[in-house]
Amino acid sequence: MEKLRMELLPHDTRYTCASLMDRAGINENYKKLILDHARPDITNSTYVQKDLLDLINTINII
Repeated sequence: MEKLRMELLPHDTRYTCASLMDRAGINENYKKLILDHARPDITNSTYVQKDLLDLINTINII
């Protein structure tokens, strides 16, 4: 990471992975298996990040 001058940690990729899977509508069980979390609620409550576009798209569905 130092050679790439990046301040992120490898663990930070979980946020991106969880958010992309959520946006793609991936089944909750598959998300949990891929991210391998011990606590069942950790994926959505900690790693899935929603931005304004996500919220607008959700409202546009209805």
